[in-house]
Amino acid sequence: MSEQERDDAGRFAEKATEQDVLETFAEADEPVLTAPDLAAALGMSRQAVTYRLKRMYETGVVDRTKAGANAVVWWATGDDESAFARQLSRKSIADQYGDDYFGRNPEWADELEDLGENG
Repeated sequence: MSEQERDDAGRFAEKATEQDVLETFAEADEPVLTAPDLAAALGMSRQAVTYRLKRMYETGVVDRTKAGANAVVWWATGDDESAFARQLSRKSIADQYGDDYFGRNPEWADELEDLGENG
């Protein structure tokens, strides 16, 4: 088993951000996911994903409900105009235009007029 990286304080470094979780929801075929579903998709432990989801739940980014005796399902709420909507937009743009058109094509502005510092 490989050792997980630690941050400067000695804590295990997180492998997935809140945006990664939201992107996983956006890409999912189902409207809800379980912590094991997310863990598999993100390459994290179920415990780490559950911890992340609980923090996101406290801020209203995701919601949850019990689905059976031991299962909990989660979904992105989209309540705050939100990170979920922004993530869908980023994904849509990346799907349509690629990941970094301007970074890969620095000459994109070569033909534009130089407006100088004061426009």
